Amino acid sequence: MYRLIIIDDDAGTSNNLGNYFPWEEHGFQVVEKFYDGFSACQFLKNNPVDLIISDIKMPVMDGIALAKWIYEQKRMEKIIFISGYKDFDYARKAMEYGVSYYCLKPVTYPEIKQKLANIRQMLEQEKYKGQPEKPKEEASIKQKQIRKIKEYIEANYKDVTLEDLAEYMKKNPAYLSRFFKENTDTNLFSYITKVRMKKALEFLQDDDFCTVYEIGEKVGYSNAVSFSKAFHKQYGVNPTEYRNKFTTIKADENEEPKN
Repeated sequence: MYRLIIIDDDAGTSNNLGNYFPWEEHGFQVVEKFYDGFSACQFLKNNPVDLIISDIKMPVMDGIALAKWIYEQKRMEKIIFISGYKDFDYARKAMEYGVSYYCLKPVTYPEIKQKLANIRQMLEQEKYKGQPEKPKEEASIKQKQIRKIKEYIEANYKDVTLEDLAEYMKKNPAYLSRFFKENTDTNLFSYITKVRMKKALEFLQDDDFCTVYEIGEKVGYSNAVSFSKAFHKQYGVNPTEYRNKFTTIKADENEEPKN
C-alpha cells in the first residue's frame, strides 16, 4: 500500500477528499491531512510518503514552494496539484519542479482514478528498477495470489470467512492470514470489512428503498448496531447520516440553475 498525504487549506475539501474517495481500492493509504505546506514539510522531514495531493494557494507555505523544496532536496515523492486556478505560470512552475499532474477543480472521480493508476505504475517501475529478475517473478506470483484472494472476497463478501478463503486457496488459515498481512499491510478481517463498507456505500447511494438494517444484512451484518458502528469507524458518519448527506448533494446537483 502506497502512502499519501493531502494538503488543502479548505478543511471541507481536505476532509471530503480524504474520507470519501476509496484510496485503498487504488493502492493508496491516506496517512495524514494538512492545511498548509509548512506543516506538511515538517512532517515529511521524518515521514517520507509516496504521493502528495496538494492545493496551490495556501497560507504560510504554498504548494509551489513545497514542490520546490521537494525538488531541491532530491526527494522521491510524486505530486498531484489540484487547484481552482487555471494559471499558466503555476503550471509552468509545477512542471519545472517535477510535479506529476496539475488538475483543475472540480476534479472528477475518473480523472483522479486515472492519475492514481499512472502514479502507481511509476512507483512500481521505480520499485523494481535495477532489481534482478527472480525477485520480480516472485513478486508477480505473490501479486497474483493476493489478487485472487481479493477477487474471492469481492464475490463472497457477505458470508466469507478465513476458513472459506483458506480452503479456496488451498492454504493453512494461519499462513494465509499472515501472507495477506505481509503483502498488503492490512489484515484479512480489516480488508473484508472495507469491502463490505464499500458495498454498503454503493447500496446507500443507489437503493432508496432498503432500510439501513436491510443494507447491513446485505453486506454481512446480522444487526443494525454492529453495521452502524463499522460504517462509522470507516467513514466518520453513521449510515443514515451518510445517506441523508448524499441525497442532499445529489438533489443539489440535479437542481436546474435559476435564470
